[in-house]
Amino acid sequence: ESGTHVYEPVTRDGRTYGWKHVTKAPLRDEEGGIVGLIGISRDISDLMEAQSELRESEERFRAVFESAQLGITLADATGRIFQTNEAFQRMLGYGEAELCELSVADITHAEDVAETAAVIRHMALGDRDVVDMEKRFVRKDGEVVWGRSIATSIRDAHGDVAYNMAMVEDITERRRIEQELATRAANQQALFNAMPDLVYELGQDGTILSVHGGRGTPMYRPREELLGKSTREITPPEVASQLLEAIHLAAETGEVQTLEYDLDIGGELHTRESYFVQLQEGPIAAITRDVTERRQYERRLEERVRERTQELNRELEDRVRAERELGRSQEERTLLLRRILSVQEEERTRIARELHDQTGQALTSLLVGLRVLEAADSVDV
Repeated sequence: ESGTHVYEPVTRDGRTYGWKHVTKAPLRDEEGGIVGLIGISRDISDLMEAQSELRESEERFRAVFESAQLGITLADATGRIFQTNEAFQRMLGYGEAELCELSVADITHAEDVAETAAVIRHMALGDRDVVDMEKRFVRKDGEVVWGRSIATSIRDAHGDVAYNMAMVEDITERRRIEQELATRAANQQALFNAMPDLVYELGQDGTILSVHGGRGTPMYRPREELLGKSTREITPPEVASQLLEAIHLAAETGEVQTLEYDLDIGGELHTRESYFVQLQEGPIAAITRDVTERRQYERRLEERVRERTQELNRELEDRVRAERELGRSQEERTLLLRRILSVQEEERTRIARELHDQTGQALTSLLVGLRVLEAADSVDV
């Protein structure tokens, strides 16, 4: 043979220390007979070690690729898929052969195709080697799933993109929860915006963490000046002391604390009523309402009640006085009536006596007349 290439281990005491590449060829005389052997030996230990490490690396990658819980897909620089793992296949409901007939755009939601295509172009141009993005994928059954895709470009020896590898995490449930939380937060903010009450989130040291609500409520300071400030920094000392005491009591007892205080806002005295309650997460919630008009109305009402009470007291005194005078007049009328009745009785008695006397006289006259008549009758006989 003209030449033989062999890989031989370099051994010592039965142990392999490296590898050599040996090229052997026969040495011939003028007649073509073999008279000897010529050989060239080259140390390829580093090359063999690199190849061994490459094989081990490929085996590790294959193990990770096949057993990973994240979906993994390999696609060329144009976005054509040529390999996927089982996790990615389960996520989208396709078999590997089916996916290898598709492109990245084919499994991307229509509204995310343009952004995905732009990312692939930037990666092919070398503008971006790693891209972390959240996008929507379309399953084989048409269902939309959200995925977080971390894509990286694998380049060849010339620096060109050999292929792109993307690791995809199914974040559909996370996005659903985020959407619910966002909706809930928006609804909560809408309620805050409609509330006349101010809602503060306070640290236990009195630091203002957030301010919500307060539609139409005069602000003691602009909102942006309140955030991160302590009540001691923005309110008068006597009010700050009351606020901090209420905050500490709410934190210590877990019970709702109520406080009413006055603040000078724009040269006018405003009365505020605040309720402090300990939240589970740690901060203190303070619900504050401007009760200036209510307090003014209550004061006017109290004044009206006081004035009306005085009027009623005067009327009562007049009535008592009238009743006393009426009582005296009644007593006088009773005495007069009794006197009239007594006079009437006396008069009736007098009249009766006179009538009795007159009747007696009439009867006597009648008796005398009868006797005269009887006497006349007896004479005639």
